[in-house]
Amino acid sequence: MSTDLSKKKHAANKQSPAASSSDGRPDHPETSQQLQTRLAAVEAEFHTIFDSVPAMIWYRDRKGTILRVNQCAADSVGMTREELVGKNYYDLFPDGAEKALEKDLQVILSGSPLYNQPRKYVTADNRTRWVLANRIPYCDKTGAVAGVIVFAQDITELKAAELDLRHANQQIENANKQLRAAAERARVLAEEATVANRAKSRFLAHMSHELRTPMNSIIGFTEVLQEEPLTDEQQHYIQTIHRSANSLLTLINDILDFSKIEAGKLHIEIISCRHSDIVQEVRDLMEHTVREKGLEFVVEADPALPDTFYTDPMRLRQCLLNLVSNALKFTETGHVAIRVYPESRAGQDRIRFDVEDTGVGIEPKKQKLVFDSFTQADASTCRKYGGTGLGLAITQRLIGLLGGHIELQSEPGKGSTFSLILPLFVEANQASTDNPPRDSESEVEADDRHIGCIGNVLLIENKTPSQIQVNLLLRRAGLHVQIVNTEAEAFAQFAEQSFHLVLINLQSTDEAKKLSARLRNLDED
Repeated sequence: MSTDLSKKKHAANKQSPAASSSDGRPDHPETSQQLQTRLAAVEAEFHTIFDSVPAMIWYRDRKGTILRVNQCAADSVGMTREELVGKNYYDLFPDGAEKALEKDLQVILSGSPLYNQPRKYVTADNRTRWVLANRIPYCDKTGAVAGVIVFAQDITELKAAELDLRHANQQIENANKQLRAAAERARVLAEEATVANRAKSRFLAHMSHELRTPMNSIIGFTEVLQEEPLTDEQQHYIQTIHRSANSLLTLINDILDFSKIEAGKLHIEIISCRHSDIVQEVRDLMEHTVREKGLEFVVEADPALPDTFYTDPMRLRQCLLNLVSNALKFTETGHVAIRVYPESRAGQDRIRFDVEDTGVGIEPKKQKLVFDSFTQADASTCRKYGGTGLGLAITQRLIGLLGGHIELQSEPGKGSTFSLILPLFVEANQASTDNPPRDSESEVEADDRHIGCIGNVLLIENKTPSQIQVNLLLRRAGLHVQIVNTEAEAFAQFAEQSFHLVLINLQSTDEAKKLSARLRNLDED
């Protein structure tokens, strides 16, 4: 008895807290209620999660009937879940039905999933969308494949970005093609420009001789005629021709020099030279013009300067001549001065050539313009003083080729100072000279007296104007001149008589050198 009671108590302890019948068996209706409640809670939780997934989820059976769909999938096609469930998917969306059926059957028949399948579809409100779909088999309680579950992620924005990227890449590729084509055109144009520059250089070399030769003849003949007994009116005509010819020759030289600089064909030769010699040459060439204008010509050099330095003396002289000529052009009263002195900039020794005038000056806002090619300060300057506006442009480029630069200080009505600043390259053992600069008043005046000469001269020249000009000048000096046109005539004359001097003027320098050597050998024999 006690044992039975113990067993009953033990059995009662094992029972659930739910109410029991008098014979100890559980009350089944109450337990089923609890299970249904729990099942409803789980199902509600499932639907909450199911509808919260940020991807489209479709359950379809073998025939395409929609068994279940989440809110994201319904929203994606612009319909409600109630409008979708129970309907045939392929009938609702006929545009992509064939493709969808093919993929669904592949999964259903093989039992294997398909991942990352891109697909385009059109929504109920006629919007085109892109998704990335994953299909897995949907099995029933027995494990048989009853349909397919589709998970689809909207990639419309990514697809748009991909299309934009593809379009951008296409544009880049097109731009690269255009750049390659442009580079090829540039290469062809560069080659053509190189060929054109070579042709231009050859043309300029030829034209340099062809233009300068007749101009020199005109200038030479006017100088000869100026010594003839002419009337005042005739002298005026000759002087006008002489000035005009010199102006034209200057213009020709400027254009040819500018063209050579632009083509990079101008030869620069850095050698040791004396700054005093360069300045004196400029003074000798320009002093007569300065005196004609009634101006004072001042030349000063700092005694602390080394006696010699390295530069291209011919190009430096050309720059100084341009600046002095420019100063004379725009100065009516006062002086023109050349001042040379040393200076130091950024720890480097420099030599400075100042060309100063008391002329019209230049307004500050127009000072940069004067260095531009074919440009002058204003139109009235060109009308009054003439010129091409190339002189300062050439000077600026020449001084740049010599490693220096040009500066300008000017004030309207008070004159201008153009400064050429060059590196002061000197010998390592050269000390500064204590020799005082040559004073302008102590310079020896040029001796204009006629010097008589005696002797026979053979002139080998095939241009008539030059023949006449040289013949006149040499005969006036007291020389006997014999003129021939060809090498054969030269050898014939050389065989008949002896000459103290042979002058050769041929088109080619090489031909002149070869002829000179042959005549020298003939003379030695």
